[in-house]
Amino acid sequence: MSLDRKALLVHVHVKTWSARKFDRKASDEVTRAKHADPQAARVNKHLLGGKQSDHAAVIAAAGKIREVHYRLTLPWRDTGWRLLPTKLWQEYTTDLQKAVAGFDTAVQSFSSNYHSLRGMAALKMGDLFNEADYPSEVRSRFGVQLSHMPVPTDGDFRLDLTEARMSQIRAETRQQVEEGVLAATRDLWGRLHEVVERMAGKLADPKGIFRDSLIDNVKAMVELTSQLNLTDNPAIEEARKEAEALLAPPDVLRKSPVVRADAATRARALADRMRGAFG
Repeated sequence: MSLDRKALLVHVHVKTWSARKFDRKASDEVTRAKHADPQAARVNKHLLGGKQSDHAAVIAAAGKIREVHYRLTLPWRDTGWRLLPTKLWQEYTTDLQKAVAGFDTAVQSFSSNYHSLRGMAALKMGDLFNEADYPSEVRSRFGVQLSHMPVPTDGDFRLDLTEARMSQIRAETRQQVEEGVLAATRDLWGRLHEVVERMAGKLADPKGIFRDSLIDNVKAMVELTSQLNLTDNPAIEEARKEAEALLAPPDVLRKSPVVRADAATRARALADRMRGAFG
């Protein structure tokens, strides 16, 4: 089955207000007072007078949207679009909608308190406070834009062009798809290698402490790899199976030195074989 039938391209843009502002005047004052070059220091103001929980909640919620988007997709060239396997569409949509809902709730809470927060910031900022730094209406500074489109194929073109130009376009499209597939393969390989490498490192010390999440992360990546391996790459599938064979209950690994040592040895061997394979 061709790639365009197994995946689609998705793009997520999360817009936020940073609540930070470069202050050129204050920067000049600092460098003059310290007899420094004008480019030696920059004063970047926290417009809310420091870390503020409502705003921090918005930024965290924005991060959750990006986490879902990146976890369930693969890179597609360098355009910002990413490959989403069609069999992950429902999970992606459900998780993303939940993350967007959390973002909207956080934005609403922050927006409702914005004017009072700006008033308190005026007291905290002292002479650094500048009314012009603050938008009069902040809600529009936040938003999420979701887009999707089919994976291009060399048969997508129906233009009135010469056959030579059509052949060139088809060849360029095939090359773009091949480059995108290679980037996606490298990314997936790297993500699987990362969790195996971490497992090997943590289990190598017989007395080292590790959390259950160490094994849970390997398990989650093993399951996700089977769905993200869009080209059915045999090397990825082989590595995935080897990583799956490493899984054991965390308590068993903690209580049995023999099981732990064996898992550490096999994880190290797999991590070393994977290193740089798709570099």
